[in-house]
Amino acid sequence: MKKSIEKARKEKNKIPRLHHPAKASLTGATKHAKRTPRNGPPKKTDSQVAETEKRFSQVWDTASDALLLTDPNGIVLEVNPAFCQLYGRSRDQLLGKPVTIALPKQMHSQAIADYKTFFHSEIVPAPLEAWIRRDDGTECFVESRFDFITEKNQRTALLSITRDLTARKQSEEQLKNQLRGLASLNSIANAIVHSASVEQLLEASLDIALDLTDLATGSVHLIGEEDNVPHMIAQRGFSPVKLKQATEMHTAWASQAAVRLLSESIIEGIPGEVGLVLTTEPQKQQAYVAIPIRTKTKLSGTLILVGTSLHLVNETDKARLTTIGYQLGVAIENFRLVEKTAEVKALRELDRLRSELIANVSHELRTPLGLIKVFCTTLMAKDVAFDRSARFEFLNDIDRETDKLEKIVSNLLDLSQLQNNRLRLDKRALDLGELITTVIDEMKFNLIQHKVVYEMPVEPLSVMADPQRLEQVLRNLIGNAVKYSPDGGTIKIQCRKENQQILVGVQDQGIGIPVDDLERIFERFYRVGNETTRRVGGVGLGLSVSRGIVEEHGGKIWAESSLGKGSTFYFTLPQVNTPRSSVE
Repeated sequence: MKKSIEKARKEKNKIPRLHHPAKASLTGATKHAKRTPRNGPPKKTDSQVAETEKRFSQVWDTASDALLLTDPNGIVLEVNPAFCQLYGRSRDQLLGKPVTIALPKQMHSQAIADYKTFFHSEIVPAPLEAWIRRDDGTECFVESRFDFITEKNQRTALLSITRDLTARKQSEEQLKNQLRGLASLNSIANAIVHSASVEQLLEASLDIALDLTDLATGSVHLIGEEDNVPHMIAQRGFSPVKLKQATEMHTAWASQAAVRLLSESIIEGIPGEVGLVLTTEPQKQQAYVAIPIRTKTKLSGTLILVGTSLHLVNETDKARLTTIGYQLGVAIENFRLVEKTAEVKALRELDRLRSELIANVSHELRTPLGLIKVFCTTLMAKDVAFDRSARFEFLNDIDRETDKLEKIVSNLLDLSQLQNNRLRLDKRALDLGELITTVIDEMKFNLIQHKVVYEMPVEPLSVMADPQRLEQVLRNLIGNAVKYSPDGGTIKIQCRKENQQILVGVQDQGIGIPVDDLERIFERFYRVGNETTRRVGGVGLGLSVSRGIVEEHGGKIWAESSLGKGSTFYFTLPQVNTPRSSVE
């Protein structure tokens, strides 16, 4: 490289200089490029040449773009004043030096390798954009474009035209930063909308804040409503071992930050001041910034970001983080208000259900208890002598009313077990079609006014289920079909295989169910309000218990109905491939 520089200097001294003030010579390549072929137009006179060179020099000197002329070895032959001003160097400091003096260090080796290639090919270098650092330490963003000066079809010099794009670049970065900030605020808004809980919201918000500030370590703390102590909800980048060892101290640190944030909008400091070493790189100096999660009147938590720079975030990001803190504060308060509203609503619903339970159970118990009381009092009357047949009839009535009481109590117990996940099932392989046939046969006295139609395949419908519980479901559904079709009609019972499931349907031609009540009829204590249901009576537990039993078996239950034409109740159970011998 030194030999190339010396050779270039010697060649340069041989080139005659242009005669204009404040200018040294242009390269010989430049002058040769201006010559015309021998057979071309007539040569210009010396005065014309001088005038052309004068105009060219004026353009060179007054150009606003930085102009640089280099030879095939990458040695600077000429620069214009704009180039000297852009790079902060004098013309004498640049002439005869390698072109790398005007390039970022990371581009030096590649530039030297490319130069010879460019001069011995037809390749035109692509425009180059880069940040450059001047001798005074300031930086600017430039774009350079390139063209070649040729003589006799040979490239003899490279002309680079460089423009200062710092202002444009800064505007682009500013716009990009603004868009990034808006995107972060939009992400927080989306997280608020789609988060199902405060914890989920804070997890997402921590990631958004870290992404906004280009940091990897941070934590978010929620102040407990009961103990008023910050509790860590989420963390990123902390050393698990260090964090576990310093949990109490970390909580104290967060508490201290929370106290300061009651009066300050944002605080900065060093975790080491309170003895904390939390990151996985303890050898590096740590700093933190704490952002309040608050409303105008209440501090709900803190968002703490940790890094190795003394000033982690700029003023613009501080303003955005403060806005995020307010967004989260309002969202948390809304979450808590919704939770409190839901609790109040749940308590009201519980109170309503309790009242309905007392009213329904009291009504349903009063009738059989009253009848049992009447029958017992009659039997114990001393002034009347009943024969054996009469006494048996009274006892039979007492037995029937006692069964009603037992059913009510049994449904209440079943509901309690279902709600507490304590319902035990004695599952075994069984033929569901056979079970249905048995239940209908046992209920034949209840079905006297109705015509029963079966639709079942010949082959066994094998399920793994508790036979007593399934019988309970079938009796509830068939019993409802009888009760709510008081004028008789056909009760159609179907059972078939469908998509690896056994589907059972019980259809009646009764009063039907309004569309708005189809989902609610499976709620506990819920009863459709009409004259027929009030006359029939009931506690409103049968369907609720039936749903619980079916779901415990891995199936589902639903109803379809047409008001005034009847209803169909369906339920499904998973089919099992069991040999017939094990089912029988």
